[in-house]
Formats: sequence, C-alpha cells, structure tokens
Amino acid sequence: AGLLYCSISQHGPAGLLYCSISQHGSVDLLYCSISQHGPAGLLYCSISQHGPAGLLYCSISQHGPVDLLYCSISQHGPVDLLYCSISQHGPVDLLYCSISQHGPAGLLYCSISQHGPVDLLYCSISQHGPVGLLYCSISQHGPVGLLYYSVSQHGSVDLLYSSTISQHGPVGLLCCSIT
Repeated sequence: AGLLYCSISQHGPAGLLYCSISQHGSVDLLYCSISQHGPAGLLYCSISQHGPAGLLYCSISQHGPVDLLYCSISQHGPVDLLYCSISQHGPVDLLYCSISQHGPAGLLYCSISQHGPVDLLYCSISQHGPVGLLYCSISQHGPVGLLYYSVSQHGSVDLLYSSTISQHGPVGLLCCSIT
C-alpha cells in the first residue's frame, strides 16, 4: 500500500528530538525511534510491528541523575491484546509509556511523555489493519519552543497528509523529510 517515511530533528538548549517512522505495504512494518537529550537525561523508544502474525517490540531507556528505566516487550499471535504501562518518578522527570496491540486487523498504539525542568516529549502512534491508517503526533515544549508534527496515511488509496509543523525559539534546527 506504499511507503511512509518521516524524519524530524530539533536541536537546542533543551536537547535533541529525533523521530523516524516508516510503513511498508501489505506486510505492514511500523518502526518508530525517538530520542531526547538534555539536562533531564535521555529518553529512547524503539517500536516495530510486523505482518498479520504480529510482532510488537518496544525498548525504552532513560538516563539521568536518578536512575535507569528499561523495558522490552514482544508479543506474537493473530488475535490477542498486549498492554504495558510504565511510569518512573524522580527529582527531574516523569516517564510514562502505554502500548496496546490488537489482532489481525491490528491496532498499535504507543504514548510516551516525559516531564522535567526543560521540556515535555509526547508521541502517539496508531496503525490499523490491511487498509492501514498510520498516525504520528509529536510535541516538544521547552525553553527553545514547541515542535509539533502530525502524519496520517490511508491504505491502498495512499493518502499522505502532513498537518502542523511549528518551531519557536532563539536557537535550533527543525528538519522534516517526507517521501
């Protein structure tokens, strides 16, 4: 049903935000990689989901003055539900991740937020079945400003829609490429 690829990076005092997403045809591979660097530490999330049999994998690590959080999840099978909720609280930040994935029609959803003295990182992704909707929303708030990106892609009709992109602040680079 086509290829959707999006790459976003933003550099400044609050750190680095990077997101890469690709989605390939009827086999339905969804991959998202996000990292964010700054005084509050490092947030990294990697998710992939393959085909009708369905593999969901998520790896998250967060490094900072307090500790390390790491979670690895995999789920195989045509029908069931996988849900994972992770939270981590400390003097600098909050990390929360929620993931669910449903059967052959296939919904993949991941929500991540990270709060600290510099910024908020939020990513929401959903992907639906053989007709296939891919949606990604990212926002990042801090001294260097706001970054928001929304992408959706619909099945065999192959509609690619990119909504708001904005970046405000005294410094930094915003780069987005879509194919």
